[in-house]
Amino acid sequence: MKLKEKSINKKIIINYIYNIFNKKIKNIELLGKSKIIKKYFKYFFIYYKNIINKNLKNMKINLDICGTGGDLKNTFNISSSVFLILSIIGVKCYKQGSKKITSKSGSVEFIDSLFKNYNKFNIKKKIKLLKIKNFLFLTSSDTFGKTNKKLLKLRKKINKPTVFNYVFSTINPINSYNQLIGINNKSLMKTVLKSVFYNKIKKAIILNSFDGMDELSIFSANKIIVLIKNKLINFIFFPKKKKYKYDNILICNKFKSVEIFLNSIKNLNRDSKDIIILNCSIILFLLNYVNKIGDGCKFLNKNFNNKNILLIFKNFYKSINDFIKNN
Repeated sequence: MKLKEKSINKKIIINYIYNIFNKKIKNIELLGKSKIIKKYFKYFFIYYKNIINKNLKNMKINLDICGTGGDLKNTFNISSSVFLILSIIGVKCYKQGSKKITSKSGSVEFIDSLFKNYNKFNIKKKIKLLKIKNFLFLTSSDTFGKTNKKLLKLRKKINKPTVFNYVFSTINPINSYNQLIGINNKSLMKTVLKSVFYNKIKKAIILNSFDGMDELSIFSANKIIVLIKNKLINFIFFPKKKKYKYDNILICNKFKSVEIFLNSIKNLNRDSKDIIILNCSIILFLLNYVNKIGDGCKFLNKNFNNKNILLIFKNFYKSINDFIKNN
């Protein structure tokens, strides 16, 4: 069975996915081709949207944060770090992610390194913790259940970004009204935008850096699409020019990723701190906490520099790990 260029219906794509899982398709590498992703994205999206864990729907969390991953840059876990900072300062959001496939540290490994055994919790316990603390991280297994185990093996076999990177980053399992999606491939931004309309998102930001990261970059210009009330705004964002070193945000494993995050909040790594602040600030802008991205940067930079973020995180870290230990 092969993906053909003619139009297909939902039944055909379900059969196609079934055959992928049962190893009847030899050309699974096609799932990583941009042309295939553009053509069949909506079918995979609809299929997986319909098998989301029912316990996750309509939880009324303000913001869904997710990146496609697969940028092959070997940077520390930027979007997960952004999620943590926003959570501790009171922004109601959640993050979804998976284990490493093409990176040195997936968001699951990053979160588990900070909060041991958190991802062994079932959905009910994670929701219980959410009510006590503003913290919810979802794995692909949380979202899709047993289906994810076969899929994870398949994605590791292909070992490069596929249609699943784009589907899972846009699926919005909790049906939040606001969404931030980082894309590793600029040519697929319009494809991903279709999911935002399907999810009936009120406000969304889709972004890609010119250096290929799936977050806002401090090293290059960034392409940004903003959706507000069904109106699209496209612009290029240029960060302030400073003498940053790319090596300061690179990792070799999950422990290095955690180390860079902790050094950021300790104000020991300016480069990683500034990229976290920049990506937090565009979310504060999206949610109307600030009028300009620059205002968010000033606010956060002040609180990083005076150790407020570090102090808040220490208390947050202790309370989350105490909950995990006692439950």
